[in-house]
Amino acid sequence: MFDQFLHGTIYFMEIECNKLKSYPSHSQRVLLGPQEISGYYKNLEKGFLQNGVPAKLITTHPHPFDYGQATPNPRLAFLASNAVIKHREAGLLGRLFWASLYMFFSFLIVFWSIPRFDVFVFAWGTSFLPFNLDIPVYRLFGKKVFVILGHGSEARPPYMSTPPYDGFPKTKAEVNKLQAQIKRVARSVRRNERLANRVIGMQMTAQFLTKPFIDFYRIGLPSPKPDDLDNQIAEHDPLNPIVVLHVPSNKAVKGTDEIRIAMERIIQSFPNVEYRELSGVGHSEILAAMANSDIVLDWLWSDIPMAVVGTEAAGLSKPTIISSYGWEQWERWEQIHGKEFLPPVIRATPETLGQVIHDAISEISRSKNIGFQAHQFISKVWTPSQVASNFTKVISGNIPESWIMTPEQVDYLWGAGVSRENTLNMVRVLLASGKRNPLRWAAGETKYLEYLSRFQKNDGA
Repeated sequence: MFDQFLHGTIYFMEIECNKLKSYPSHSQRVLLGPQEISGYYKNLEKGFLQNGVPAKLITTHPHPFDYGQATPNPRLAFLASNAVIKHREAGLLGRLFWASLYMFFSFLIVFWSIPRFDVFVFAWGTSFLPFNLDIPVYRLFGKKVFVILGHGSEARPPYMSTPPYDGFPKTKAEVNKLQAQIKRVARSVRRNERLANRVIGMQMTAQFLTKPFIDFYRIGLPSPKPDDLDNQIAEHDPLNPIVVLHVPSNKAVKGTDEIRIAMERIIQSFPNVEYRELSGVGHSEILAAMANSDIVLDWLWSDIPMAVVGTEAAGLSKPTIISSYGWEQWERWEQIHGKEFLPPVIRATPETLGQVIHDAISEISRSKNIGFQAHQFISKVWTPSQVASNFTKVISGNIPESWIMTPEQVDYLWGAGVSRENTLNMVRVLLASGKRNPLRWAAGETKYLEYLSRFQKNDGA
């Protein structure tokens, strides 16, 4: 049986090698992978192809929501993905078997890809082999490797993310678990920093980065819009309810409990408001609900001014309310790049969310106009083609100086998916542990305390 399996694998490799002759000769053939993040890489692949750049998204970890790809996976990646699926379903011995097969196919993918691609863009700090062992191999063959560490928790310090326990950490075991998570993420970030040509990161999650990095948000989020959208602002019919929609993928992370409380108070003041909440349903159902809403409520604690929910709402000309502690940082970002490069949203903080929702409903025409502006934004600034063009500048080394950020510019303290109080709780425990630089912040513990002192002074604490 194994001989048949091996024979079949060799046969597939021969087919792929024969395909090499038909690949276009291009100095910048781009491989994206090895996993999808909320459709980002599918859309980036499309953008490259629209610009005439040979690009291919290759995934070896199937996405639960199946965002798809512009072109099918090559056979080896299909076999690796199948091994991942079997691994998830198998018992202990089966998991070992399928993990071994996955590693076998991953090694083959690395050597299959070397003659076919010139540039490798890896997502989430991962690559085809564990511990990024394939990146030095690509570099040895003169390939350019870019690692994206701007999506979220792949780079964000764990003490700035939702903890696994409420009020975390309460016990010594939980403290040890947090410290182990910090160590794992920091090592991954710095390993990618060391091995790749360049890292693409985001100021709000770059606390562990030690070298200058390319600004992920300035490159943009490739966001296709529906082709059949009637892009006109319609006045709200007072006979219809104003629908406020919340679509949490993870209710604890999104702060859904607090959002529900805020909406209960709003409905007491506005009988014509209808609150809808969808979670755990298909992507098409989410989009249909957005199309029938007036305002979309995203995070309570966000560290970015617009994520995937916001871009999808913008594609439908729906305004999104984003609640964040990070508007000070984003306002500084606007001063560097200009307001036209930051997506139009309705801004709130966790403390002002209720009032902001109240005002957005009271001034529904103004809110709808923000949704229209957001649609124009993704139609111009964040199209897949434009974002791919920005990536081409990065690949060619023609990077504007303003796109480069340094660790010294990273001063955001609060993270995402977690309250300010819980973040401080985790930090206090870590600082009291007696370990040297337990936060592993690149600027050091002293710099963190300086930022914290400045915040407390400005906040009147």
